[in-house]
Amino acid sequence: MLGGPNNELPPEAVEWKATLGKLPRHGAIMHLFIAIDAKDLDLSHIKDPAHLVVQDWDKSLQDSQNPCP
Repeated sequence: MLGGPNNELPPEAVEWKATLGKLPRHGAIMHLFIAIDAKDLDLSHIKDPAHLVVQDWDKSLQDSQNPCP
């Protein structure tokens, strides 16, 4: 993915990585946010989905009545 034929990192990435120091391992730290229209989907088989329901996409997500966790 990154780097040349020997998978070396660009100098900027090497410098950035050196400034990070040692980071503790905490499992997954990446989140993927997707939006789907689940109006006709049966999701009852999913026990504990991580989801956010947006009532109205024309309203602000800062409105506490719009998103429902």
